[in-house]
Amino acid sequence: MDAFNIHIPYDQEQITLTILPVEGGFQVIYYGRIAALVRQGENAWEKASLASTDLGDLPLYDPDAFPENPPFLVSDEVIAAIGQEIDIHLQTIEH
Repeated sequence: MDAFNIHIPYDQEQITLTILPVEGGFQVIYYGRIAALVRQGENAWEKASLASTDLGDLPLYDPDAFPENPPFLVSDEVIAAIGQEIDIHLQTIEH
């Protein structure tokens, strides 16, 4: 599966994230950097350890690298929103 973009509410705005399917889950990419790895747990989407996947050529997200943008914090609420958008995308490609 190829990478795809999603939009989620964040800090009273909509932000665009790139989702890259990888072994062990989905990398969440923010401004060209890996911000998190999420995966479907037993009952909900969850954050997974980045050590459990190959990071490839992308650097890890550092909020200090983009002081003009609000820092992206991956809370449980953000993970749920990301998971919901991934689910919607997966349903659209299955049909």
